[in-house]
Amino acid sequence: MAESKGLGLPTVYGIAQQNRGFTNIVTELGKGTSVQIYLPRCASSPLQKEKENGELFPKQHLATVFLVEDEPAILRMEEGMLGRLGYRVLTATTPIQAIDLAKNSREDIDLLISDVVMPGMNGLELAKRLSDVCLSTKTLFMSGYAADVIADNGVLKKAQYFLPKPFALRDLET
Repeated sequence: MAESKGLGLPTVYGIAQQNRGFTNIVTELGKGTSVQIYLPRCASSPLQKEKENGELFPKQHLATVFLVEDEPAILRMEEGMLGRLGYRVLTATTPIQAIDLAKNSREDIDLLISDVVMPGMNGLELAKRLSDVCLSTKTLFMSGYAADVIADNGVLKKAQYFLPKPFALRDLET
């Protein structure tokens, strides 16, 4: 059984909100909790949807993104999103694994996208350690916690690039 970090329901709620849906959560003593997610129907196939500039999805970016996320299900979702955007994606589920992969990688890593709160080492510490290996790598931090909460606790500086989770594909694209 996976360890819960208390972000499950807020993540579900955020995903529903981003997709113009809503959630209904009912808890009955002795019976448990029921979670219902309501999303609008898609009028057309998402693969056929055109971008605003008229180009069809995806476009090959020929850039390599190193994604570090300690929750396997979220890692797979984010990896799929980046792949649909045309990026080559390397993944790691722990900071130590990320450091080992970066040291042994033959690819230039263009962007590190790292969760901020991870066991053993936070995302900022990981980025500092990887900067010795990947000198020109830019970093984007992400978290289910609000940016100001993380900054107030001294984990990130307010000026650093930050993407709140959950996020939509269009958030990664920009």
